[in-house]
Amino acid sequence: MALITLNKLALPSGTILQVQQASNTDAHTTTSTSFTTIETVNITPTFSNSIIKLTFTGRSYTAVLTVEHGSRFVRDSTELETYLGQWTASGATAQRETFEFYDTPNTTSQITYKFEHRVISSGNQMHFSPNAAGDGGVYLTATEIKA
Repeated sequence: MALITLNKLALPSGTILQVQQASNTDAHTTTSTSFTTIETVNITPTFSNSIIKLTFTGRSYTAVLTVEHGSRFVRDSTELETYLGQWTASGATAQRETFEFYDTPNTTSQITYKFEHRVISSGNQMHFSPNAAGDGGVYLTATEIKA
């Protein structure tokens, strides 16, 4: 049987070239006002002008009435996007959250992406997957898209 080799240069713009995903079922709890890493994924782009779509999903939880928290995507040591949120409720609140960001790293060298979180005010507590595997885990996906 003959092996068919695709010429990636001939693929149309918008073609998905590769998908890298990392996941874990650890409970991630922070009371820190400094960012802590929840998950990391590596990808080596095929083309220097590729677009990398980042997606993080996980169940977040807080047991206090009001808590401000921050989450962010990081490429190597560069902050890409920070999301700030405030939970105000009459009790414990939990929800499955999805964050997305499109990056243009302009490289064909390996990149390490991270998703991190923190609380804004000391004394608060924020969780991702507080029940570990029972919450379905956390997922960080890097999808390379041809520009």
